[in-house]
Formats: sequence, C-alpha cells, structure tokens
Amino acid sequence: MSSKFDFAARVRSEGKITIPSELRSELNIEQGDIIRVSVHKPEWYELLDWSQMSSSTVNFNALPLNAQTYISTNYSCDSGGNSWRKQDV
Repeated sequence: MSSKFDFAARVRSEGKITIPSELRSELNIEQGDIIRVSVHKPEWYELLDWSQMSSSTVNFNALPLNAQTYISTNYSCDSGGNSWRKQDV
C-alpha cells in the first residue's frame, strides 16, 4: 500500500533534499529504498496559509495578479470570514 505526503524542503548542496525524520519513520524509509518524488517549486504566496491572514491588513489589490488568483481560488475566506477577492478601489 502506498502513501503520499506533502512537505516543504530546502534544496541543499548538489541538489539534495532532506525527507523529515518523522516522515521517514512513518513510511519506514531506509537507506537504499527507492521512493517516488514529485517536485514543485512553489511561489512565495503558495507557502503562506492565507486563511490565517486578515484582509483588513493585507492590501490584496497590491499583490501580483497570479497571487490574487491563487489566493481567491484556494482560500474561500480570511481569518475573519471575509471573502478573498479583488476589492473595488
């Protein structure tokens, strides 16, 4: 039975990444095991939990268009329950 976990990793020298020890333990990964890896380099705005942000303190309209699209597509509302969408200026 295969399992899938998503995590963020920092690329080290020579392009190596580290699998967190908790994940290695849970999946019983040992040296020499073959694993499948899928790599995605996220944009800065994909690393933030926008549901914890407040639309009253974030100038949504000042964000790049691709960030606005990502936020409004993936997060229905901010920490106060307000919708993330382009606001009229």
